[in-house]
Amino acid sequence: MVPIDINAVTVCINFSHYLKHTISNKRFFKRWVIVTHQDDKETIKLCKKHGLEYIFSKRIYERTFFKGAAINEGIEYLGKDQEWYCHIDADVLLNNNFPSTFSDNQIHGLLRHTFVERVLTHSQYINQLPDALYLYTMGRINLNGDEDLNKVDFNKVFKMKDKIIQQWLGWGYFQLFNAFALKEVYDGLHDFYPTMSYNAGTDDYLFKQLFYQVINLNTHCIHLSPEKVFWNGIESSPEFK
Repeated sequence: MVPIDINAVTVCINFSHYLKHTISNKRFFKRWVIVTHQDDKETIKLCKKHGLEYIFSKRIYERTFFKGAAINEGIEYLGKDQEWYCHIDADVLLNNNFPSTFSDNQIHGLLRHTFVERVLTHSQYINQLPDALYLYTMGRINLNGDEDLNKVDFNKVFKMKDKIIQQWLGWGYFQLFNAFALKEVYDGLHDFYPTMSYNAGTDDYLFKQLFYQVINLNTHCIHLSPEKVFWNGIESSPEFK
């Protein structure tokens, strides 16, 4: 069991052929909202089947693929009054050992409210923020993109630790953060996620820059799709053409 309440947001538009393999992530989150489009019938069907909350993005096609805006729509839906949020891509599968990351104290004293409880005054609270404003990430193992995912032994892939890459980078496939600390440092912050990019690139990098440090969790994930291929989105899931 994960000892903090994580509110997760995933943008999934015509990506149901990946999401169906990552549905198991649901058990790690307090709430998980899927931001999709009203025309994406397969993602809607998948969400209904597995009891996932979903909303329709009104902004995703204001630009080529306005992912940053869609993430903000998901956060807005969940409510901005929660402590922990995670942006995770639809094609990212978390490891079964994900909860043990927190029991190993890799959250640097940030388990539920601890950085607030140990502070007596506002000035002391501010002094603690460098310890609080971390962005949490994890390394990943990339699949080639030509595998039949229905036949992949994901447990076997997770054991290929020599294939783990991108630790410490903080890219948008998995970004866990404490919103209380973020709002305290950036007073008046309206939207958590930047909306500078025309597609799925850049905004995750800009978001990472808001934090004092990127912390790599003692776990890793599997990235199911080819890297940097779908930044402009895809017109339809190939499985359902």
